[in-house]
Amino acid sequence: DFLAPKTDIINFEFYKNAKMIFCQSSFHKDITYKNLGLNNIHNNSGNLWSRSHFLLMEKFGKAKKKDVYSIMGSRTYHKNTMETIRYCEAKKYDYEVIESNQPEYFLQKLAKNKKFIFLPNTPETLSRVVVEARMMGVETITNKNIGASYEPWIRYKGAHLINVMKSRLEEIPLKVWEALNE
Repeated sequence: DFLAPKTDIINFEFYKNAKMIFCQSSFHKDITYKNLGLNNIHNNSGNLWSRSHFLLMEKFGKAKKKDVYSIMGSRTYHKNTMETIRYCEAKKYDYEVIESNQPEYFLQKLAKNKKFIFLPNTPETLSRVVVEARMMGVETITNKNIGASYEPWIRYKGAHLINVMKSRLEEIPLKVWEALNE
């Protein structure tokens, strides 16, 4: 149930004395609340992307899509790349592992496939890559560890979702400003 042992909770006083704890999703907020029990927690329901990043996603989202599953190539254990590959092989899905530290290249490759499958072992507070895939019109297959999947806007794709996330460019800084000036 994503509860840490009380002895493993660190920086509690820091969080308790914060004007506001900003979370990226209701999933993130719920986990934080369960573990800290504080009332100064806010769900931003999103993240911030630069305007140039939105332009890239709009451009890449127009790509013709192959009937292939994209898998994020990562050596980080909790990203669960190897198990995701085994899952696709067991289901006999055509898949492509995308490995790149270059965000623009990664997004360009991701946008060319119809589906993105991401099955992390641990909670992703939002999972920017899942949101980015959806903003480019890519269908996402995930597990219950993706914070974005608990947000009402996750049902949107393409330009509609881009517009929702663009609205966060004003809403999130405004909430931070309000918290700092209370």
